[in-house]
This record gives sequence, C-alpha cells and structure tokens, in this order.
Amino acid sequence: MFRGRRVFIALLTALLAAIFIRFRGKSHHETPIAPVLLDTVKTPYQAPFSNPNAPLEEDVSLDSYAIYLTPGYSLDDHKAYHGHSEHVREILDRGKKGYKDNTVYLGTNINQELLAKIRADPKVVQVEYEYLNMGESTGASSHLAPLEKCDGPISERVEGSYQVLLAPDYSFKEHSKAVGRDVERLLNEKYNFHTNKWVYSIKPVDRAFLRAIRSDGGVELVVCEQRARRQTEGDLRPK
Repeated sequence: MFRGRRVFIALLTALLAAIFIRFRGKSHHETPIAPVLLDTVKTPYQAPFSNPNAPLEEDVSLDSYAIYLTPGYSLDDHKAYHGHSEHVREILDRGKKGYKDNTVYLGTNINQELLAKIRADPKVVQVEYEYLNMGESTGASSHLAPLEKCDGPISERVEGSYQVLLAPDYSFKEHSKAVGRDVERLLNEKYNFHTNKWVYSIKPVDRAFLRAIRSDGGVELVVCEQRARRQTEGDLRPK
C-alpha cells in the first residue's frame, strides 16, 4: 500500500515537473501572438493645388479656380458628386498645358467650404487659382527659386515676411544688383548656417519685390516666416 502511494506521488511529481519545465522554458518568441490591428487615420483626398502661392505674387481671383477633371469624367458627374452647379462659369481650353483630354472648367464664387468639397472628388486631378490676366502667370523668368511653407493658414505665418537662402559665395552686393534694391539696408537680420552661404530675413515684401528676389539666379530658396519658430537649417535646405 505504501509502495503504491510512493509510486503515485512520484508519478504526480514528475508530471508536475514536466508541466512546469514546458511552460517555463517556452520563449515568448515561440508563443503565437495574435496580430495587432493599429488604427490608421486615412487622410481624406484633396486634389492638389498647382499654384498655392500665386496670391503672394500674382493678380488672382481668390474665389475663382480652374478645376481639372480626369479624362472621361463628365462635368455633370462632378456636379452630382458635390451637389453644386451654380459656381460653374465656363469650360476652359488647357490643351497647351498638357491636359487636352481633361475637362477643365472655371468655377467662380467658390468659398472654402465648397472648394474643399470640389477637391474631395477623387476624379478631380488638379485645382489652380485663376489668374486675372486670362489665365497666364505674369513676369515669367528662366529661374524662380522655390517658395515654401506659404500655403498654410495665414495665422501661422508673418504676413509679408520671408527668409531667403543665398547660393554659396553669393554676395549681398551681387544680390542687390540683381533685384534692383539695396537688400542689406532693408533686411531685418542676416546669419549664416555655413561660412559661405547667407540667409537673411526681410519684411515687408510686396508681390513685385518677392518676384524679383525669386528671379535672382543666386537665390536658392525663399521661405515664408513662421510665427511659431524661426526656420531651421533643414527648413532652408533646397529640396
């Protein structure tokens, strides 16, 4: 009887030991882990602006836009998508811009709410401000430095204030001659991230002056001054 009890106890002990070793020795890497689904926020589609900075330099109508539709997508289908039709003024010819197969129309009296609905249509491929001089930009230049960080809310930037990045070894004297003004007398401050590359901050800058600055071949980048912080070297590095 005692012998049988000892055998039972031995077997039970061995079983418990085997169970303990099995679970203790099992790595967390070997344990199947159920996939975790992360909540991803998908940004709603908004058709891109081809000239978001146009109001800073050109005469544009702030409530008139040229809207480009996907080839084969009708204007009636587009109007049905966002539920408005009174803003459509005329069909435009944009074949010379490489959109000969696209329906392009001019929309007027478009507020920001309607503009967002128009741009949310997946079949809208592009939106642009309509220039007042028959749809063409003025003062074309062979060089036009990039203009960045100017398409956000006006409340986030200093109106009429810009930071300008000059090319390596390009002097203020050369820059002033190119833009037709003594820049050093007008700038607010100047500093350099590199010993041979100047950055300066200037205000106020009107449309004509901004165009002249960007047209100078010695200017690499122009950035709208932000209220929150001064631009960093990364902000002022041409893309």
